Amino acid sequence: MTAGVPLTPEKQHGRLPAPVTKSKVPVTPNARVKLELQSASLEGLAFEIQYEILQRLPDLPSLDALVHASPSYHRAYVAGRQSILAKVLSRDIGPDVLFEAHAKVKALMTNKKDGSEIRRYLQDYRSTRREPASVSIERVPLPHIAVLSQIQRAVRFAMKDFCQATLSRHPLNGEKEERIMPLSTNEGRRIGRAFYRFEIFCSMLGQPGFKVKRILNCMDMCHLFLNHFPPWEVEEIACVRDYIIGRYAQFFAKHERAITQRSPEGAPEDSSGDDLLYEDDMLEHYEERCMSHGLDFLRRISQASASDQVSMLRKNLIDTHFFLTRTLEEEPYDYVYRTNAFIDWINKVALRFVDDSEGPNAAWAWSNGGVVELFPFQPSKESPRKWGYVMWDKERLDRWGVLESSNEEYVRQCYD
Repeated sequence: MTAGVPLTPEKQHGRLPAPVTKSKVPVTPNARVKLELQSASLEGLAFEIQYEILQRLPDLPSLDALVHASPSYHRAYVAGRQSILAKVLSRDIGPDVLFEAHAKVKALMTNKKDGSEIRRYLQDYRSTRREPASVSIERVPLPHIAVLSQIQRAVRFAMKDFCQATLSRHPLNGEKEERIMPLSTNEGRRIGRAFYRFEIFCSMLGQPGFKVKRILNCMDMCHLFLNHFPPWEVEEIACVRDYIIGRYAQFFAKHERAITQRSPEGAPEDSSGDDLLYEDDMLEHYEERCMSHGLDFLRRISQASASDQVSMLRKNLIDTHFFLTRTLEEEPYDYVYRTNAFIDWINKVALRFVDDSEGPNAAWAWSNGGVVELFPFQPSKESPRKWGYVMWDKERLDRWGVLESSNEEYVRQCYD
């Protein structure tokens, strides 16, 4: 099987299927002839040129489509798949998020059963974050590049779905947005890094069932990982958490009747050996359990049939001790150890928006009344997290008119 590019059963047995991506735009006869001529022309190029074309493709969907549709490009891909996949994957992820993606690969190679290994990985992650420009996946072994390509596909899916969930309606009046502005470079960076950091958290710190001995508690996880980031970047992860929990809440609500039926004979069992039974007061635990599987599980369940969704949900009727939620609720390092940031927080030192390219975005300063804030994931900010307030550039916020009113006024409107 070709690493990095998922193949259909027909392709694996030597027969070519139709291209994976299908255009929704009607194709006229003249346009069809033109496309066929272009395809024939591309097929006739020398192997070296085909190889170069593959290396220069902009993203994974383009690579998938061409490799699936063309026997000659498939051969060129197989001949140089490590180099081709690494280059296209790096381009697809983007330079601003590549460090986090590379860190995810290293997380997959770390022994999660050894607490000292986890701590060593997180210390290395913290120190190397100072030089993100030096990161490259060009020399990463092919199996790990292939795994990362699947993770990137899941991140792509989640980013698109997140934007649909947060940008399709006006955050203040709830009206449907007729035209959604494309993501800026800064917005893509914030969302992409938040999803990859969530993935790192799942790899390193997610725990299986509640009967399994926990290597690190929530305070450990907070101080070893979340406290690497300024509070507004932790709030980005909190926005990702709220979005994912919201999606699983929808799945459980949709299939509640089917899920609550008693498990049939042969159903999966939890670590205590009892049938997995749905309990209303455990719903938040089940959602957290599903979330702990990462973004690829979210992608697969979103694209699954109704019966498969029920099966996937029923296998996760297990408590996970709120692995991410409780970690986000822990008191931050600056508060516990009374750093200079704590002094600024006590004295309500002004925090001003400077630039979208670095530092907090305008909505973070707006949400805190323009002063330093240490605590992310506050209950009072649940409403703005629903529209991903810390992800967006000032231009988008101004277009919405968000910054024209005070945060206190916005909160009052949310609870009226």
